[in-house]
Amino acid sequence: MTSARPLAALLGALLTLTLAAPVAPATAAASGTADADTPSAAVTGEVVRLAVENLDGTAHELTAVVPDDGDAVRVADDALATVPSGSVVEVVTTAPTAADQDPTALDSGADVREVEVLGAPGGAEGGGAGGDPSADDDAPLGMLSPGTRAVHVMSATISGQLSDGFSADDLAELVRTDVAPYWSASTDGQVRLTVGARSEGAVHTGWDADEGCSTAEVFELFDWSARRLGAFPAAGQRRHTVTYTPRVEGCWFGGIAHIADGGSAWINGGVGSPGLADLVGHELGHTLTLGHSNTRFECAGGADGSLADCRHTEYGDGYDTMGSATGRDGPLNGAHLATMGLLTPESSVTATGPTTVVLAPVASGAGTRFLRLTADDGATYVVEHRGAVGADADLGSRRLACPVVPTPCASPQLLRPGVIVHRVDSAASGEPSYLLDVGAARPLHDSSTPEPTLAAGASFTTADGSWTVVVDEVGATATVRAVPRDDPRRYVPVGPVRVHDERTGVPAGTPVCLDVTGTDTGVPADATGVVLTVTTVRPTSVGNVVVYPEGRDVPATSTVNLSPGRDVANTAFVALPPSGRVCYLVRGPGQPGVVVDLTGYLRDGSGVELTAPRRLEDRSAVRSGTPVTVQVTGRAGVPDGATAVVLNVTAARTTSGGHLRMWAAGASVPATSTLNYLRGGDRATAAVVALSPDGALTYRSQTADGGPVRVVLDVVGYVTEGAAYSATGPRRVLDTRTSDRVPGGDARTVTLDAATGVPEDATAAVMTVVAVSPTGGGHLRVFPARAGQPPSTSVLNYVPGRGNDVGNLVVTAIGDDRQVTLLNVQGGRGTEVDLVVDVVGYLTDAP
Repeated sequence: MTSARPLAALLGALLTLTLAAPVAPATAAASGTADADTPSAAVTGEVVRLAVENLDGTAHELTAVVPDDGDAVRVADDALATVPSGSVVEVVTTAPTAADQDPTALDSGADVREVEVLGAPGGAEGGGAGGDPSADDDAPLGMLSPGTRAVHVMSATISGQLSDGFSADDLAELVRTDVAPYWSASTDGQVRLTVGARSEGAVHTGWDADEGCSTAEVFELFDWSARRLGAFPAAGQRRHTVTYTPRVEGCWFGGIAHIADGGSAWINGGVGSPGLADLVGHELGHTLTLGHSNTRFECAGGADGSLADCRHTEYGDGYDTMGSATGRDGPLNGAHLATMGLLTPESSVTATGPTTVVLAPVASGAGTRFLRLTADDGATYVVEHRGAVGADADLGSRRLACPVVPTPCASPQLLRPGVIVHRVDSAASGEPSYLLDVGAARPLHDSSTPEPTLAAGASFTTADGSWTVVVDEVGATATVRAVPRDDPRRYVPVGPVRVHDERTGVPAGTPVCLDVTGTDTGVPADATGVVLTVTTVRPTSVGNVVVYPEGRDVPATSTVNLSPGRDVANTAFVALPPSGRVCYLVRGPGQPGVVVDLTGYLRDGSGVELTAPRRLEDRSAVRSGTPVTVQVTGRAGVPDGATAVVLNVTAARTTSGGHLRMWAAGASVPATSTLNYLRGGDRATAAVVALSPDGALTYRSQTADGGPVRVVLDVVGYVTEGAAYSATGPRRVLDTRTSDRVPGGDARTVTLDAATGVPEDATAAVMTVVAVSPTGGGHLRVFPARAGQPPSTSVLNYVPGRGNDVGNLVVTAIGDDRQVTLLNVQGGRGTEVDLVVDVVGYLTDAP
């Protein structure tokens, strides 16, 4: 028989190549049980691989050496595992037997005693002579050239068979109406399949249907059909043929196909089956270089590992056509697109350093849908958001797959929408993709039910530890971060990520401790501190909540002061103890709900040292309009040389509304406020205040009625020279009181650039944000400007009324085009609020 690629032409181009040394361990010992007395055979030909879909739901690849003249010989897969398809080899094998040449047998093939590689793939023919004249001869091996490809179709019988009525026109219609649209949509139009030649009623006389089939006979059928369709050679030549025959019972597979850039597929019966179109599309996927979409789970290291360290299931990934599921086929996964070379700058982002990306649903077919990263050990990972839209609309409702045992299984698992991670071990043609059990690190995880989706706040770390993927938000889109092991950043903005949500009322006097490091947040164990937004929800009376590192005594300070019936939010800077946990305690009978959101974390070398809260100042009856200067360094744990102090600032016993301003001693009085307070009750906020050269700060209270106020200052950290944080002095970047108020549901965007004192290398901004005279209850969300939905977390909560001004310190990442967005969320028609925003500092990645 003649090979899929004429060997003579290849050898003619390879005469000048230096012959490679025998590939160890491609010997009898490496590939099986052969010994010196076992008869042997020698064959020289091209390495070709086929994908076999057995009728019991199992699947495998087989490797064959296809000579220029003579029968193809199936060989043990491990003997040529490192030899790429399309290579020309000379092998010495045990004499082939009927058993080891059965294409449906798992782990079979003639044992290989010796192998010598004579030439690499892509010889003289390339995509040119005898190949597709429109193909790109310079396309990298294993990657597709975008364009239109003809699929030539045949309905035939084998000697002894009668037609089952399924015609070439029927097959062409499947390709035209089902298969071609799937591949076009999955590849953003880069692979366009059309129907080429058709052949009807031919009879293959190479063997009788009642005899079954051998590997050599499969190749014989491929060559025969490709010649009749005018598409010979097909394998590796970017030509595609599909041949349908009635079921040959002795050939125990539903479909078999070349794994190459172009090739032949044989559909072995199945007329009337609702999955016939899916099978045709699947087999054509193999002729587009793809392996199967598999699952990988029960890894020794948790959610990820090498094939040897994990279990895997063929077809277990039901998210696309290269796996198996009941329901419709979703779009091709990003790992397969990467193998094909079809990820584009428009559809994907490749992480080479710290990266945050908003992912659109894969089935939306538009926008950024894939985040790709390569681990230090060479494995490639692709993160994608599978939203229940378009071709994925049945996720979470009807699509079932078998991730643990081959299809069909007794208890299929419902596939849900969410963020998923695929892995491919190499870029070789035909490499399977593996859907990972990213939920393996979660408490109470059941390995018999893999969980492939990452929820908001969850994270995944590659087996070699070189990358961590963190999901900040999941909804119509998903916000995902890729963080390298050697992350150079000293302050890392995140999310916001919700780490605690208890709205039913937290009783006083009992500490509640929270994990803020680990897989649920993506905060590494070496983080030194976190920035949190702490919101108290509808308390019934006055009191306060204090947040502190686990293992420390409960401080006498407060983080948030309760206001009966009102939601109040405050930013908290909290040092992280070795346990990676922070605690909070409610004081007073108010039983508020408590919500905690993570907005960033600090790493060693940041120059921002967070500490347990220490009281610096508690001064009663501070007179309105009278400056008060406080020495900071040398007190409350703040060392000499500190350039700024991180405080929790509280105003108490107020007789009217007012505000508090703070600044470095000796500097000009800023026009901006640090804390806004109302009549009655206590109000707190976080503040980062620059210090004078001798380590002092000044504050001044201003009350509407001129009355006194109690001022409490608690140190929670300090900033040293050369730190990640730099103070700018307040710079006003937004004041809607001089323009139009912000209606409920509307947003304002501010640009943070050199004109606002924020340099180009800044990654996060520190701002005071004040909501002035809201006309309705609501809250404010502040977040980096990016495509996608806003976060669900608030930084300010307000109630209606003139004088009900409320402010907070906000630390936020800077988004696209150096912008930050402020969204006013208010209920009721005609509600609005004024917003005043001042930049007080910024954070950078590195010294």
